[in-house]
Amino acid sequence: MVGECLLAAIEQVLGKEVATEGVLSAWGQAYGFLAAVFIQTEEGLREKNARKRHGWVGWKEMRVAKKVKETVDVTSFYFTNLEEGELVCSFLPGQYISLKLTMPDGEVEERDYSLSEFSLASIGAAEGGAARADVKEGEKEEKGEEGGREGEDMSPPYFRISIKRLPGGVVSTYMHGTVKEGDILLVGPPYGDFTLSPSLPPPTTLPNRRPLVFLSAGIGITPLLCMAESALLGRAAACKDGPLSLPPKVFFLHTARDPSHFPFAARLQALTSSFPSRFTCHVSFTQKLTQAGWEEGGREGGKDGGCLWGSGRLTAATLHEALGATARPQDCTFYFCGPTEYMVGVRRLLAWLGVPAEEVKYECFGPAVTEIEAAGVVPSCQ
Repeated sequence: MVGECLLAAIEQVLGKEVATEGVLSAWGQAYGFLAAVFIQTEEGLREKNARKRHGWVGWKEMRVAKKVKETVDVTSFYFTNLEEGELVCSFLPGQYISLKLTMPDGEVEERDYSLSEFSLASIGAAEGGAARADVKEGEKEEKGEEGGREGEDMSPPYFRISIKRLPGGVVSTYMHGTVKEGDILLVGPPYGDFTLSPSLPPPTTLPNRRPLVFLSAGIGITPLLCMAESALLGRAAACKDGPLSLPPKVFFLHTARDPSHFPFAARLQALTSSFPSRFTCHVSFTQKLTQAGWEEGGREGGKDGGCLWGSGRLTAATLHEALGATARPQDCTFYFCGPTEYMVGVRRLLAWLGVPAEEVKYECFGPAVTEIEAAGVVPSCQ
């Protein structure tokens, strides 16, 4: 169907004099070749998911084990297998799961949502390392042959996604208002290549790793929080022999409207407490706050709870302030996610600061990709 529509469009735009039978045949062969490549790649991903412990292909019924209101417009959903105590399959930080929902009017809707928590051993199970939510800086964990504790299945116990309720959003409104704990939903396995890479490098390379900088705005915090947790928790427990290899320095800069629209504040503060020398968090609010607002979020310019609080949007000055004297932007690896306008601004800022393009990682769906890529091109001075 797609191929037929493509050939019809080519004939309509170029005209029959140009789009001859030979030209259309060549385009058809090229499309068929590309389609076969994509189909083969997708089949490979499905087979890979099926081979994972607790993995599956297609849609699977899972239970909403817990529903937690994070902010005024963000709610987290915890999904477990139907069999009590059965673990879920491993995933890479930054990946997403899919939901297939039958709405009250009978329409079927599918949506993808980033996994928002590095729960227990997601990366350890995938790559032979271990990850413990309670591992702190400087601690060492005894591990078995597979990287986890002896005889332990290091798969995570649940998936967590965090959904922002959008004005007029059919699915987000349904998830927030209708779906409740105990409900059974259809869930697709973890996918996506916007991941922390490499997720677990050899321990001998850890001390020389580039600092990681995560830049997020709004609900774009979800995949990046998962990445930051894995960079700290996963790598802190990755070394099987010898002294513990420290994770790279991690910087997390988040932009939110105000404290009531800032999810996971407590989690970020907990990470700063667990990794005081490895993790730095900076939060900026774009809406002007009253004194009461600052008391809710933190003291402006202060470092209450381990996070540095500020106001305004992300700028070069904000970035330099967060990095301090320990790192230069061009020496770091950046991951960013957020609304299109924010991502375009970030891409332009990083290009202006001289950050190598290969050290800039992001994911965006739809036509905004071209706009973001264009923002990364520094105009010639000629």
